[in-house]
Amino acid sequence: MRRTVGDILEIALPNGFAYAQVSESPLIVFFDRLHDSSQKLKDIDTKSVAFKVCVHNADVKSGRWKRLGNIPISDQTGAMPRMFKQDKITGRLALYHADFASTGYERPARLSECEGLECAAVWDAPHVEDRLIDHFNGLENRWVKSLEIDVARVPSDQLD
Repeated sequence: MRRTVGDILEIALPNGFAYAQVSESPLIVFFDRLHDSSQKLKDIDTKSVAFKVCVHNADVKSGRWKRLGNIPISDQTGAMPRMFKQDKITGRLALYHADFASTGYERPARLSECEGLECAAVWDAPHVEDRLIDHFNGLENRWVKSLEIDVARVPSDQLD
């Protein structure tokens, strides 16, 4: 399967079906509704977003998630959100976004700028599925938790 912007993907979960839309590589937009049964393309609500994360192209193309068809993706839905990165060695924080293309897509950031943002990471399909299951069950997700900012390691000049 090719990765095409606007494709709607059906994700079979143990407790129902979730849906997502392909945005610019590697971003995928996951919608905030779990269905008891498989839906027709026209019945999928693409307005309520649960989260947006980058997903490995190989997982998107593998056929693990069924392609239902293609609908135009709105600028707002498809927009890459600002994300944060934390250096594993120094603990320094950075914002990651296309706004910073001239500086390698990132710039140094204060803790307050990064709080509440997604970590700039590329997810595997099974981890996304775990996150969706936890999301729909109102549970904390271990993968999201593992990507949280380690505040104890943030250098003092980046604290507010």
